[in-house]
Amino acid sequence: MEYGRRRRRKAYRTSKSRMGSDASSGAGRAMIVLLMIAAIVYLVSASAAGTWLAEHVMAPAFEALASYTGKEAPIEDTPVEDVQQVSLSTDGSSVSANIALPALDCYALQMGVFSSQDNAEKQAQALQGQGAGGYVLQDGDRYRVLAAGYAQEAEAKEVKDRLVNEGMDCT
Repeated sequence: MEYGRRRRRKAYRTSKSRMGSDASSGAGRAMIVLLMIAAIVYLVSASAAGTWLAEHVMAPAFEALASYTGKEAPIEDTPVEDVQQVSLSTDGSSVSANIALPALDCYALQMGVFSSQDNAEKQAQALQGQGAGGYVLQDGDRYRVLAAGYAQEAEAKEVKDRLVNEGMDCT
């Protein structure tokens, strides 16, 4: 009977020895945990559930805590000066005044003119689906479809040129 020499297996290397140090993985884990906590806080505070929690859970908890500790928010007595009493009259008299506002110039991109309001509304909805404003302006018996308005003529011209290059028809 012949006995063969068995090879001895090397010990399994741990992940610590393969990575060199686990300091970086600890920092990575901490960062992931912080990001997850921040995401949860954001989702809860920015949703209807967050509003409900704030109104029905957190507010009563803080009120109970304030009454338990006996410390309430200090109320400052500040004297009120120059109070003018105003009464609403129901006798139908009213005062009207003209006010002057500075002129406002607006440059709009017109995407079409229609004699039918339904067609103009359809065009406006199609523009809104593409990310534009899609406004309908009634001008006599015509309905003008406007993509967007701009404060500067140069801005409107730049957008118009880009839309024409993309194959859109606008004036």
